[in-house]
Amino acid sequence: MLKIFFISILCAISLTSLISCSTHKDNISTNELHQNIVGGWSPMFFDVYDTNKIQSIVSIANKNKIKTIHITYELKNQKLAYKIYDAIIHKTQIKPQINEIKLTDTPDLKYNHSIVIVTLYYSK
Repeated sequence: MLKIFFISILCAISLTSLISCSTHKDNISTNELHQNIVGGWSPMFFDVYDTNKIQSIVSIANKNKIKTIHITYELKNQKLAYKIYDAIIHKTQIKPQINEIKLTDTPDLKYNHSIVIVTLYYSK
């Protein structure tokens, strides 16, 4: 149960961080964000560079099923996040938005600080 809650929190953070965190790309308004997101979304979690996961993203993107990709990471995972970012840019026509976030543990909630979240937003 805690695992599902944790994943839900991370997914929510990956979406809300677009509005509140510094980004590699210019900040976008909430209105623009909602206009670009249609057709659903799904997160992918990377704790290491995984060519199979990258190939999965590339395969979906090459079928024109992905509208946008957002990469969310903590500073200590920056190298992995940019490796994923570079792979996606070089293998697809999509330029992901990339966001650094800071997750703060509390006595009641502990985050996995060693992952990069890649959220795929699908086209209709």
